[in-house]
Amino acid sequence: MALPPNRMLRLFALLTALLLLSACGTQPGGQTQPEPTPGPTETTMPVPQEPTPASGTPTPVLQPYANITREQYEEAIAKWRTAGVQRYRIRLDYGAFSIFGGTWTLTVNSSAGRPVVEEYATDPGGRGAGATPTPADLHNFTVEGLFERVGEIITNSPPGGPTSIPPAGSDLSMYHLVTFDPTLGYPTTVEQHPNTGPEMQIADADVVYRVESLEVLEPAVPGMPITGEPKP
Repeated sequence: MALPPNRMLRLFALLTALLLLSACGTQPGGQTQPEPTPGPTETTMPVPQEPTPASGTPTPVLQPYANITREQYEEAIAKWRTAGVQRYRIRLDYGAFSIFGGTWTLTVNSSAGRPVVEEYATDPGGRGAGATPTPADLHNFTVEGLFERVGEIITNSPPGGPTSIPPAGSDLSMYHLVTFDPTLGYPTTVEQHPNTGPEMQIADADVVYRVESLEVLEPAVPGMPITGEPKP
């Protein structure tokens, strides 16, 4: 059944108003539709970053080539020669990557002007136990042999002298620590260590001679030659 024209106009106006309200988000009665609540968002955890290494290669901190001067070396030799010890017993610990590493006790006779090892012994627990050293091996453990080792350190020093710092990357990649007995002058420690810093270690390069005791068995005899004569 057809609607009267005036009712059709009112119905059309009502539909138009509803469409306008819907487009504006307002419900009938003046109420505003609530904004949609956003859903939970995903939380991103920070990724730990590795520390950025410093640019370039670290520069090694070099030690002086030796901790003694030539004058100190010559003064120590003069004390030992003046003491004129003819016979002595030395107990020495040798630390190195060697079959002879360990503690050695030697009885040395220097009355003829050069050291002769009369007898020797090693500690049973040392690496040198059971090894058969040659006379040259035993000579390294005598006072005269230790002086020769120190003399080589002095002779092989950099151009700036024993206490100078060798150039980085040079062949003089070791530093040396030497101490002398204040009375008799003999070397009490002779050490060699890599001079390249902890980040560039050289395997098996450490060598340490450490005198634990020295007993004078026969002092100088009048008319006898001065003992020792280490190589200058």
